[in-house]
Amino acid sequence: MTENAENWSRLDAERQIRDVLERAKSGTEQLVIEHDGVFEVRFIPHRRKPGIGEVLARGGPERD
Repeated sequence: MTENAENWSRLDAERQIRDVLERAKSGTEQLVIEHDGVFEVRFIPHRRKPGIGEVLARGGPERD
């Protein structure tokens, strides 16, 4: 299991789902322990598209 993770019992995670999600969003993996396995809760942000100003500031043609 991940070293920098917080562990929750399933019952506690269900009762405190907002805390589980907010802590995952802040960068700490959350592990919800079940009798037959573990749920891993991580937040993965969407990749942001560059704004028009960023694109124009690069100058030159785009390369693939």
